[in-house]
Parts: sequence; C-alpha cells; structure tokens
Amino acid sequence: MILRLYLPILKILLIDRATRKFLIGVGIGLAFSMAVILCALGIMDGFDREMRQKLRSVSGDIQIISRHGQLSSLEIEKDFEPISAMIPDVRRTTVYQTEAFLIREQNSRGILLRSVVPEEYSNAMGIKIELRIGQIALGKELAQYLGVGLGDEVVLALPQGQEGSKMLPTLNAFSVHQLLDHGLFEFDSRVAYLNLDDLRTIIGNAWASDESLGNYIFVTLPEGKQAEVSRYIEQLKQKLPKHYQVRPFWSDFGVLLEAVKIEKTVLALVLQVIVLVSLFNVFGFIVYIHEKKAQEIFLFRAMGLSDKQLFILWPCFLVTLWFLSCLVSLLFVQIFNLLLHNLDLLKVPGEIYHLGRLDIKLGLFEYLLVFAPALAQIIVLALFGLRRFMNRPIISGLRMEFS
Repeated sequence: MILRLYLPILKILLIDRATRKFLIGVGIGLAFSMAVILCALGIMDGFDREMRQKLRSVSGDIQIISRHGQLSSLEIEKDFEPISAMIPDVRRTTVYQTEAFLIREQNSRGILLRSVVPEEYSNAMGIKIELRIGQIALGKELAQYLGVGLGDEVVLALPQGQEGSKMLPTLNAFSVHQLLDHGLFEFDSRVAYLNLDDLRTIIGNAWASDESLGNYIFVTLPEGKQAEVSRYIEQLKQKLPKHYQVRPFWSDFGVLLEAVKIEKTVLALVLQVIVLVSLFNVFGFIVYIHEKKAQEIFLFRAMGLSDKQLFILWPCFLVTLWFLSCLVSLLFVQIFNLLLHNLDLLKVPGEIYHLGRLDIKLGLFEYLLVFAPALAQIIVLALFGLRRFMNRPIISGLRMEFS
C-alpha cells in the first residue's frame, strides 16, 4: 500500500520545473562532495596497494639476509631443508646483492647491484631477466640518467676489499641488454642486474662448479598465502639459524605505509565537513518543500494518509535522493580515475611519490566510511522535516491550501 503511494506523491511534489531543478542541484552537490572524499581515500589506498604490489615484485614476500655475508647454495639448501615441508610450494631465489658504481663516459651513479641466476630469479619473482655472460640489465630511470640504450657499453666498478692492492676497485665493461620497469622509482633509478657467473669471475672463482653464492634470499609465497606474511616470518625465525635476518617485503617502507594508513583515516574524518556543507543544501530543500509543498502534503493527510505512512514515505524520499547521489558519486570517481590514467598533467613525480602514476582503489571500508555518515545525516534531516509537518494540525494546513 505504502509503495503504491510513493510514486504518485513523488510526482505531485516534483511536478513543477523549479522543484526538479532544485532537487537535481542538491543531488549533484551531494554526489560531488562524496566523490571528493572517495577520490582522496582511493588515491591513498591505491598508493598503499600499488606500493605493496610493486615491492613484492622486486623483493618477494619475505627477505632473508645472511649476516655472515656470502653463503654457498649448498649451505643455503642445508639450512632450508627443515622448513621445506612447513612452507610448501614457495618459490625462492638466492641473490648476491652489493653496492657498486656504474660509469658511462662522464656520468656515474652509485647503484644496488643484484647478481642473479636469470632463470631462477625470473621464476621466483615474475620479472623476466635474460642475461648472458658480459651483459647487464638496468632500471629504465638509471639508463635515462646515464644516457644509455640497448647495446651500449657501461663500466661497472666493484670494490675488492681493503687489503693491499685490493683497495682499488675492479673495472669491468658490460653491454646493456635489458631496460627494466619495476614501477618503483627507487629501483628503476638505482638497481642493475648481473649474471651470477660474471660475478664469480670478478671476485674470483673460489666456489665449486655446482655451487653458487649469495647473501640475500627472496621468498615468494603461493597464491592465497600472501596475507600471512607475518605468520610465516615468525616460523622462519624459529626454524632458521640465528645468522639469518628475516623481514617482510615492506620493511624498507614500513614507516611510510603506516603514515599513509593513519592519514587516510584522519583525512576521511576531516573531509566529512564537505559532505556536511552539501547537506545544508538538503536542509534548504526540506525547508523549500515545507514552504512550497506543504498544502499538497496536508491535503494528502486530509484524504487519509496516516502519520505512520508519512513517517515512512518522507524518509524514503530523502534516502532515494541519497542513493542516487551515491551512484552519481561513483560515476564522478570513475571519471577522475580515467583522468589520472590519461592526463599527463596529473602524472606525479616518481622521485617524490615513488610511483609514476597514482590509481584510485576503493574497498568496502572506504565506501562505508563515506556513504554511511551521509545516510545517517540524511535520516536526521528527514526526521527534522517530519517533525515540522506533524506538529501542525491538518486544519491549519488546509487553511493554507484554500486561503
């Protein structure tokens, strides 16, 4: 019965153009204010998710560092044997990571050199590395800084030690074979990859032919287990020898990610002021309806519309306005996200924000954080408007109708 009355009453209330324009303006204003908050939260949440995803792609889910420095592959296999059954289906790769200098004519830069077994590293990390003897892979920002392209030659300067003649670095020329895009400015501007066989030659072939060396182990968890990084880290700390340091992939950026999380919550609360301002327009619309459409509403009451029915219909009308505004705000968010992806004007400097482009990522929590307070305030305004209607007797309203 009540639902059958809803549309006819709505048509009567919105029969004139001025009321419809006022209502559309109120709805768009409310939608835009909610979209602003969603975009702000979505950018911060997108930064967090994208940052974590990129960090995973360059460091795996878990980093294990040898405090003893270089370890042979046979030693590592022996240490990992007790935990193979504990974490099945994991992918891991052993990397020798050190600092070095890369030189190209008059340009040089300190780099983070990763010496890898290409096939093993590609399978574990998902980054395709194809390096033969005498070849090197560079991050795209590093290559741009040095002014090199594919096939160009660069000189790698590696320290030998601090004893006698070893105080001088070794200089070795390599051909640039790959330019890599990690998606993180720190890695693209600093990391270079070398075939582990080349490193064995540079530092001296002190290892057996069936051994490799490394000081970092990157572990990638299977799908579905990536949310349990902390639990696996605790288990690894208990099982591995004490000379291993075990840490999560986000450890280098933990403070930044935690700050973004806190700022997102604070920002959501502060920006509720924008929604509150737009709700003043809703309040103005309620006052407008009370002044311009009070006669029609009192006439409905005189014709049999009970207070209970009015108590249901009026909030339904404003909740419908809220619901349509939420849908329009989602459209605004998609438009802004499209602009983020395609407008060079909105491209952010990677050296400041780590990521070249930002993306809007929203979850259920963000939607509730924006839409729920707006709904609560809409309902409060609806009850306020009802109180003004129901406090006046029907005969008073009818006098307005026929005066």
